[in-house]
Amino acid sequence: MIRRVRRLLADDDGQATVETAFALSTLIAVLMVALGAIAVVATHLAVTDAAGHIARAEARGDAAAAQSARSAVSGASVNVRARADVVEVTVTRRLPLYDVTGRATALDDQ
Repeated sequence: MIRRVRRLLADDDGQATVETAFALSTLIAVLMVALGAIAVVATHLAVTDAAGHIARAEARGDAAAAQSARSAVSGASVNVRARADVVEVTVTRRLPLYDVTGRATALDDQ
C-alpha cells in the first residue's frame, strides 16, 4: 500500500495540464488589469477634454455649447466655478474601482 501511494505521488501525469492552467489564469488576470488601466486612461482623456470644452464655452458665455459638452461624458458630475476673470471646471466620473477627474481653466472673455 505504501509503495502504491509513493508511486502515485511520484507520477508526473497531468503536470503539464496543471502548469498550463496556472499560466492561463495568470495571463487572464494580467490582461484584465491591463484592460482596466486602458479604460481608466480613456475615461481620463474624455473627462479632461470635456472639462476643457466646458471651460471655454462658459468663458465665452455660450450656454448651448457648454450644455453640449456636459452631455458628452455621460454619468459625470460637472462643477463650474467662476471667479473674477477665470472659469474653473472639474468633471468627475465614477468607475467601479476608481474616480476619474479632469480639470480645466479658461480666462473669462465677457
